Amino acid sequence: MKNKLTLTLFALIIVLSTVVIVYAQPDPAPKDSPWRPRFNESNPETIERFERQIENYIQFRIVLSSINMILYGYLLYMYAMLYNETKSKFSLGLMALSGVLLIYSVTSNPLFLTLFRGTQPVWFTVFNFVPDVFASIGAAIMIYLTRT
Repeated sequence: MKNKLTLTLFALIIVLSTVVIVYAQPDPAPKDSPWRPRFNESNPETIERFERQIENYIQFRIVLSSINMILYGYLLYMYAMLYNETKSKFSLGLMALSGVLLIYSVTSNPLFLTLFRGTQPVWFTVFNFVPDVFASIGAAIMIYLTRT
């Protein structure tokens, strides 16, 4: 009964967080915001430098999240084997955490984001927030494991 309640709560959190993500898109920043890039005030060399930095950042994120996918996939496999041997709730929690971190690394990969971006640039879609939802779920699992 407790497992069904936990899984139901987990599914409810995922559904609600998805709805919140869709409707929580920020309004455009005002023109004088310090967070708004001023590309129209930049010279062509500065814009080219920004483009190279963004390209390098995206390439680094692809490599790093791909490595994380391999590591979390391996951890998920190892914890699944451990759970099959011990049937421990703690190893089940570690398996769930590894699964959530695997999903986090998949959804934070810019290659994943390009699948769902539509006509928007890769950094302007709602899917950029999905990895943070899974990071929050992972933190909740860690809190649950700590308290049990």
